Amino acid sequence: MNLYFYFFISILGLFSITFDELSEKHQRGWEIYNDDLDSAEILFQESLEEYQGYLDVRRETVALMDLARVYKRRGDFVKSLRYLLRSEKMIGQFEDSVIASTLYNRLYSAYGNMNNVEKSLEYLKKQRAFLSENDSLAIFGHYLNLADLYIKMEKYDLGKENLDIANNFISLADKNKKLIFNKYGYYFYRIQQPDSSIKYFEKSMKYYDAWENKIDLSSLLNYLSMKQELKGNVTIKTLDSVARIIEKHDLDSDRSQLLALKANVLQDTSYLHKAIELSMKENNLDFRIDLIKEMAELQYKLKYFDAHKSTIELYHKLKDSVTNVKNQNLLKDLSLELEDISEVSPKSNLSFQDIFLYITLVVVFLLAAYIIYTKFTSKRNPR
Repeated sequence: MNLYFYFFISILGLFSITFDELSEKHQRGWEIYNDDLDSAEILFQESLEEYQGYLDVRRETVALMDLARVYKRRGDFVKSLRYLLRSEKMIGQFEDSVIASTLYNRLYSAYGNMNNVEKSLEYLKKQRAFLSENDSLAIFGHYLNLADLYIKMEKYDLGKENLDIANNFISLADKNKKLIFNKYGYYFYRIQQPDSSIKYFEKSMKYYDAWENKIDLSSLLNYLSMKQELKGNVTIKTLDSVARIIEKHDLDSDRSQLLALKANVLQDTSYLHKAIELSMKENNLDFRIDLIKEMAELQYKLKYFDAHKSTIELYHKLKDSVTNVKNQNLLKDLSLELEDISEVSPKSNLSFQDIFLYITLVVVFLLAAYIIYTKFTSKRNPR
């Protein structure tokens, strides 16, 4: 289950530098970023070179950060981080709290994508000094992210402390209250208090008017996954309703999560295979590793012991590799090993205990048949 998320600031309008202050090429890059990433990259690169010629450090920093966004979207986290670190070297040459806050938020996210929690935490803490005290929503997001990191690090007291701080920056009527309830649900799940976990996830779901929004849908899937794990009472009818919305909006990440949930509801590893295949396109390393772990757990539960052994070995390889930035390329090679993991039916992949039990039953059956046969023949052929 992938519950680890970031509270992102919107892309446009987040800089103190206005849209009109950017070059025409840079403006055009922003406009086509979502639809034509390759062309946007070219425009951002040309804008960067233009700003460098003007010695315009402020706009040069924004261009570097935009190029980092391009590479992050492509899944090249190392190159994305390189551009962000170049931006950091320039940030001290001018005063702009909004650009600084945005940069540290993206560095926090970049290191989070690489599973480097310590560096992620370092940059998130730096961001706080540049947040406006009048921007309660940004401060709320900041402490929510801190709570999320501390929970991931298993520092649960600090996680709860920052959740409580975040909660103070948002009213009960605010639609973002669903985010804090969702995170409280995750916190109680991690400290093994299932009743409290379900209670907060259910509170979170009351804030969703519909399942049409992508973030809402992700939260719904988190809730259903938790409910299935703790209570085991998610229905196929509910999953089919979610599936129709996912297909309507073509949401690959939610489709992967739904397939993983379906695998656990139906106890069928084929759905997890499909989920892992989809995750290869998403460049979400944490989620991919979580799916592989889920696969290993379900294989063991279903007594696919040979397949479980291969999958758990792959899981540990990926887990070890993701912590080292230099090993990022190894992840792609290791992921290919998934294609070699195949399940066999339980009948041909039995444990020693199962084999012993079956042999014992066969022997008992044959012995009983022999006794019945000898008694029957002795009656028909008396001496």
